[in-house]
Amino acid sequence: MKITFVVPSLNISGGLRVVAIYADLLSKKGHKVTVVSPKEVLPSYKQKLKHRLKWKGYQFKSHFDSSYFDSADYQLLITNNAHRVLPNDVPDADIVIATW
Repeated sequence: MKITFVVPSLNISGGLRVVAIYADLLSKKGHKVTVVSPKEVLPSYKQKLKHRLKWKGYQFKSHFDSSYFDSADYQLLITNNAHRVLPNDVPDADIVIATW
């Protein structure tokens, strides 16, 4: 069976850890599992300037971390869009599970 998980971003939250565990277990059972996520949000020019000037203690944090998905037996797709996953980005699957 083809199973696709659509996640809002890759980070080290508990919810994504559960997605990584489920995806790993399902792929070990013989299913074709894919995890789809938008790419990392890069800072804008304004955010870079604030960070350099340390304006009111501002520090840009993208919270992008794919460590749960690094040693995966399943496919991880990072889209070209930084803020959302479009319908064309999701491969055909029997089951699509979208989180958050």
